[in-house]
Amino acid sequence: MCTLLFLLQETPLGDDVIADALHLLYGFLRGAFNVRPGLIAVDIMGPPARALEGASWTFAHLGKDVTVTVRKGTQVITPAATT
Repeated sequence: MCTLLFLLQETPLGDDVIADALHLLYGFLRGAFNVRPGLIAVDIMGPPARALEGASWTFAHLGKDVTVTVRKGTQVITPAATT
């Protein structure tokens, strides 16, 4: 019985391993950039990680692409450039 409980705890948390990996990556990016997508806008929760200076992250928010760029230690949120 103890072995069965251990195996149940080691199973993926979500639907499958790939979905779990994507959730982990999304959580990391959200935490590192320190932004939170909300129902109205993308909110800045605090300063980003220092190692992200010059980095950008583009994601879909409410049907539109949004880019978060770290410049001079602050996040700049802009609509994504379309090509």
